Amino acid sequence: MTVGRRRLRDRIVGRAVFPNFGQGLFTPTDLGEGAETTAAVMQPADGAGPEAGGAPAFQFILLRFAAAQGGAAGAARLQRSLAGFCRTVQQSTCVVADQRPNGVSNFARIDGIPEVLALLLAVLGVAVLGQLMVVSGWRRRRDLATLKTLGLVRRQVQATVAWQATILTGLALLAGLPLGVAVGRWAWALFSNGLGVPPGALIPVPFILLMIPAAFLAANAVAYWPARAAARLSPARVLRAE
Repeated sequence: MTVGRRRLRDRIVGRAVFPNFGQGLFTPTDLGEGAETTAAVMQPADGAGPEAGGAPAFQFILLRFAAAQGGAAGAARLQRSLAGFCRTVQQSTCVVADQRPNGVSNFARIDGIPEVLALLLAVLGVAVLGQLMVVSGWRRRRDLATLKTLGLVRRQVQATVAWQATILTGLALLAGLPLGVAVGRWAWALFSNGLGVPPGALIPVPFILLMIPAAFLAANAVAYWPARAAARLSPARVLRAE
């Protein structure tokens, strides 16, 4: 790195997420932007070092509250104690208690979009399944009429349609859940690498497990009316039309 027109070498020992530090024409810190080093490294910057007869200049000071003094009450006490000084410097950001990176603030505004998209896709999936059951019952009406002629009762016809919906849903879950987790982790890794943040992704295992019985219940609820319609078929009318 270059400090005060001098090239130095620092060893990176970890990763950190910085708040939005920026003033004037300086590029603010953000996700993947900024670094933390020691004050001794920054002393020669802009001729403010001891060899120039000056002292290091700091634009930001970070404070960490003790466990018993933290929280909103501690931040309020700090702001009151520095109110006089802040009036002299005329800075609206003299004391900031909650300063997040711009990337985090921007992404928080669209935080609900994935949930809305997932809900829309779920509704579309249920609608497609319902259409499939209706079309399948209509195309298989001759087979169902033949089975009813051979002794299949209404309850068994309804069970046949319900099992069809259950098997289709099970196959979709068997392929969709692992593939969705894998694609989601891969997409997040690409997205996070572009931001400069760690690519670790949290998998909501309880939510995924809850999706399995919920999907089966929704599938059987959608198949209820097509199953009733198939059970009410008149074998004589269907076979005569054929």
